[in-house]
Amino acid sequence: MGEQLNRMESHPPAKNGWCTDCHNPHASKFKGILVTNQRALCFRCHPTVAGLTGMPVQHQPFLNDNCTGCHQPHGSDTSPLLNKAQPELCYDCHPRVRNQFDRPSHHPVGVNLTCRSCHDPHAAQYKGLVNARNNSFCYQCHAEKKALYATSSHSSTLCVKCHTPHGSSYSPMLVQSNPDLCLTCHPA
Repeated sequence: MGEQLNRMESHPPAKNGWCTDCHNPHASKFKGILVTNQRALCFRCHPTVAGLTGMPVQHQPFLNDNCTGCHQPHGSDTSPLLNKAQPELCYDCHPRVRNQFDRPSHHPVGVNLTCRSCHDPHAAQYKGLVNARNNSFCYQCHAEKKALYATSSHSSTLCVKCHTPHGSSYSPMLVQSNPDLCLTCHPA
């Protein structure tokens, strides 16, 4: 644990020596001699995250009392106290997504675009832990497409009908090759 305290980011209770705020020094029925389960313990100081419990889609570690599945409880070199940097942390549980990002046409995940740019790591309104299920979500980064498609026959078509959100073998991140993709809606 001492090594974790010397990391770039320290968790305030650990950094300030408030060990008994989280741990019972004598005994506990909870792993790590915690004073209560991880989820309830973390919610004490993180009410914004606690407020996400009513969301219809919840990330499995968040739902299943496993905050330390993604976060270090004492200190980390990756903010916010993550076990690893994104996207590697996410790829541990989502190898299929890693495969999609390895395809020739993909979103440029890195410093400016992380998994969290599109997905909430705790809970969200919609499947895939995204907070919108329409094109407005895509237009946050692709504003030029909004104006382009506003007056076209594709204006009511969801972006994900033609484009994959992570990566594809077809440019620009198309779900299948042209003209096959166009022919699915516009038969010859």
